[in-house]
Amino acid sequence: MMLSLPVMGIKAKEATMLTDSLNYGNTTSNLTLSKPLEPTYLDNVREGGDWSSNWFVEAKGGASTFLGSPIGKGNIFDHTMPVLQVGVGKWLTPNTGLRLEFQGFALKNANLETMHYQSFHADFLWNITGRMDKTSLDVIPYVGVGLIRNSDWERHCKCKGSVRNSHPFAFSYGVQLRYPIGKRLHVLAEVSGISTLKNFDCVNTSEDFGDHMLNVTAGLSFTLGKSGWKKIVDAQPYIKQNAYLMEELASLRMKIANETKSRMETSQTDQREVLNEATTDTICLDVPVYFYFKRNTADLVNDTQLSNLEEIARLVKDTNFSICITGAADGDTGTSEINQRLSEARAKYIAEAFIRLGISKERITTNHLGGIYKFLPMEANRNTCVTVIR
Repeated sequence: MMLSLPVMGIKAKEATMLTDSLNYGNTTSNLTLSKPLEPTYLDNVREGGDWSSNWFVEAKGGASTFLGSPIGKGNIFDHTMPVLQVGVGKWLTPNTGLRLEFQGFALKNANLETMHYQSFHADFLWNITGRMDKTSLDVIPYVGVGLIRNSDWERHCKCKGSVRNSHPFAFSYGVQLRYPIGKRLHVLAEVSGISTLKNFDCVNTSEDFGDHMLNVTAGLSFTLGKSGWKKIVDAQPYIKQNAYLMEELASLRMKIANETKSRMETSQTDQREVLNEATTDTICLDVPVYFYFKRNTADLVNDTQLSNLEEIARLVKDTNFSICITGAADGDTGTSEINQRLSEARAKYIAEAFIRLGISKERITTNHLGGIYKFLPMEANRNTCVTVIR
């Protein structure tokens, strides 16, 4: 208590802020909008893969219990046998996939007779967790249809029915747990079942559904082709920035028109200097505008990206400013020679668009960076950057 008394007597005073101290403000201010943006991505949204990506093969082993109608002799443990499951499939999206699986080994029927069987079924997979996290546990229920064949039908069957009953229609269903232990490798645990006709085990004469096999298995899954999903860039910051820049350009054109009208008696040289001063005071000229291209081409991802070219061209034609165009490719794909050609072709594409809008070649400078690693994801590096300079 005695030590706390001097502390209680301390008088607070306002801290002195130096001129170079940081001040936190509104990040959506015009100053922020006039700066180059780093890409941001939408949460839990991914682009669907092509047909060459996200294929998988899996192998599982475990125990299978025959649950027939009637169950017959013995208990559930007397009807338990080893089981093997092998499958191949593809994830169409992070949440949905298709799989073709083989299951087989042996079963003990109602009379505890050992029979061998093979089952082929196509399943629809649904990843209900949907977290799309490389370190998350996926919970994947599935349903499917197929055929199941009793190899020992003719030798054991004493029931009514034709040979077609040795390979009747069957339903498959289950829940799979999947956890990644590598970029392409997953460990699997699965509880599944198969339901088919009651006379499948050569005991019952009914052709209604009633024979089942309950499986508990574990194994591994390996991804083939390209693994993973592309992130989707959040376009809202760019839309907002482009709207701001377009307003600035429109305001600039109006200011230039007013200056031109008021300086009609001024010489052409003096007038141009006045216009340049007005432009410098109105807009930040080093703000780059990016145009994004499809992989391995000089084609824009979306032609609506060209909507800003006309306003930029008008600004340049009304002043003595120039345009700097820099082409690039993503360094993660292709060779250095291919990336160099791509960056040149992309810069040339934008330059020719400006020429068609009336900008002379002398006022356009082009650069070629080849493959770069500046942005993530790598798709964002397939761009051409346009900057207005004095």
